[in-house]
Amino acid sequence: MAASLPVVIASNQTAVPVTLTPSGTQDVNLTQTAGVAVAKGHGTAAAALRVELPTDGTGVVGLAAGSAVIGHVVTDTGSTTAVTGNVTVVQSTASSLNATVTGTGAAGTAATGVVTVQGIASMTKLLVTPDSVALPANQSVNLAQVAGTNTVNGGVAGSQSVGGTVATNVAITANPLNLGAQAVSSENAAVTTARQVQLVADLVGKLIVLPYANPENFVSGTITSAMTGTTTTSLLAAPASGLRNYITQITVSNGSTTVPTDILIQDGSGGTTLYVIPAPTGTGTGTGAAGASITFPTPLRQPTTATAIFVANVTTGSSTKVSASGYKGI
Repeated sequence: MAASLPVVIASNQTAVPVTLTPSGTQDVNLTQTAGVAVAKGHGTAAAALRVELPTDGTGVVGLAAGSAVIGHVVTDTGSTTAVTGNVTVVQSTASSLNATVTGTGAAGTAATGVVTVQGIASMTKLLVTPDSVALPANQSVNLAQVAGTNTVNGGVAGSQSVGGTVATNVAITANPLNLGAQAVSSENAAVTTARQVQLVADLVGKLIVLPYANPENFVSGTITSAMTGTTTTSLLAAPASGLRNYITQITVSNGSTTVPTDILIQDGSGGTTLYVIPAPTGTGTGTGAAGASITFPTPLRQPTTATAIFVANVTTGSSTKVSASGYKGI
């Protein structure tokens, strides 16, 4: 508790009370320093009070646990200021902040401390990936080399050329890049002219090339009852929508010994004649019958899709039979 002591006042002087603490120290309300009013807060250099913090004997300034320092200002003097401990730097919205963070350790070796930098959402990301860490999923990479060899565009910018693992006439010991085709059991839809189209094969890998098709598209037909009149008769059934018949071989016979005839190959019942095959007379049915067998180097293409192939005698009184084979396609 503070105590007051008597003070002798000289003549014509005003008494000023002085307060002492129980330990004998004097309480002073400091209003000026060096003739200048003491500033609240930071103040200016002339009006601010200098406070010296104690050190721990190593030159490092410390604060007691639970203490706080409010409103410190660090001025850039052009020199380096070392701070030991945790430092929180808050950037003012009215000014920029330039800071250099130096880690410990020599160049090329791992630092003993960890520095965390937190940006904002609108910043451009800086991706730093150690050698032992995989890139994030779907990360774009400009691939310049593979196994130390420069990559090559496959004719079009942005496409990479591909090579096999073995040369021609070399035993296949690795996984070669084989030429593939689409396995089909039916005809594909037609593509637009001048567009790329894929190769096709049957279900065991046999490449399909004209004049033949995959086995599922083979067609054949036979007229076993002799045609004696001129009525048109169906030979090959109509294929599905969009498809037509292609005849690769046709055989005719005439069992009449007196009436020769021509046989008309028609596009539909009574339709356009596609081909005329002569059927002369013979010495009788069986081995004595006369006729013709024709193989078409270029398949006989039916003009109309989804339509049967018909045949008809030109002359009444002959006795003819017809057989044909081929395939259906577009």
